[in-house]
Amino acid sequence: MIYEIAPDRFADGDKANDPKGTALWTDSPAANTVYGGDAKGVEDHLQYLLSLGANTVLLDPPAASFGDDHQVESLIQDLDRQGLRVLASPGPGWFDAKAIAGAWMREAGSAPKGLWSVDAGGGGECDSRVDATFGAACVAFATGDLSPTDFANKLMDSYGRGGGVAHPVSGAETGRILTRCHSDDSVAKIVLALQFTWPGIPVVLYGDELGMTGGPEPDELRPMNWDLDVDTNSWLSLYQTLIHLRETNSALETGSPTILEKDDAAGTLAYARISSDQAILVLVNRSRLPQDVRISIPSDLAVQISAPNGFQDLISSGSVAYGRDHRMQLTLPPVSVQILVPASGQGSGS
Repeated sequence: MIYEIAPDRFADGDKANDPKGTALWTDSPAANTVYGGDAKGVEDHLQYLLSLGANTVLLDPPAASFGDDHQVESLIQDLDRQGLRVLASPGPGWFDAKAIAGAWMREAGSAPKGLWSVDAGGGGECDSRVDATFGAACVAFATGDLSPTDFANKLMDSYGRGGGVAHPVSGAETGRILTRCHSDDSVAKIVLALQFTWPGIPVVLYGDELGMTGGPEPDELRPMNWDLDVDTNSWLSLYQTLIHLRETNSALETGSPTILEKDDAAGTLAYARISSDQAILVLVNRSRLPQDVRISIPSDLAVQISAPNGFQDLISSGSVAYGRDHRMQLTLPPVSVQILVPASGQGSGS
């Protein structure tokens, strides 16, 4: 998972480097607002990043008050020691790897250990591309503007473009995920489940995991609302759960996707992620009514989706029966998603 941070808006760890005219942390953002967030602020919240489950941090874009060479290098080294990669990318709206690495160089040709680069078109140390259309399709499906059939086709098209594709669901042109979903928590949770269970690299914009809202640029880059970082925040718990599920289930890491069911009238969709040792099913009901879903597993997949003890929902811990005829039937609550794993904990049948 890539955790995207706008350093100026994340945390102000060193007020001594705040430029003249620094705005209050509670001020609404404008095109050129500076809040004073810096490298020290990111470093001060390293434990937060670790508790969230991030494994890659994208600093985008650097701020004028980001810090001196020592502070920046200290941040990169601390992140690297904790196993967190720092992602940098040339291009509009992205961290300019060449410029920043140049500012950090101790000698020609060397940048701080732990600094990775990514090209929006592929290439670099971390071969990744950004596909903003994935998030748009997920939102359109979850909000009812795209049929399950059309959405399934877009999903398979996305998968066909190859691996290493980064999937953000918040952005400058669209705003934050919760705002894109009209502040409907249930709809936004469907989008998040899709983001974390479909092949690709989930990109989380700082604060989305706390339920922050914001419209298109510059509103999407409001300062981080640390008051929302509490144990009772259901958004934070959901993100931690999804990140953990992705990191600990091979099917969600490497499994190939297969569409199992799509019903345009009912507004339901089901697909499987299948790896060599595990299979996980994802069932979605985007309609405002309960929907009965019947799924028949194709014979060529049945051995890989063997579940003699039925399935367990990784989100709610509920159970779902699975017949010997490789069929399952259940009722999905309105605007809901289930992520099912064989209750035995084993996804392969032979």
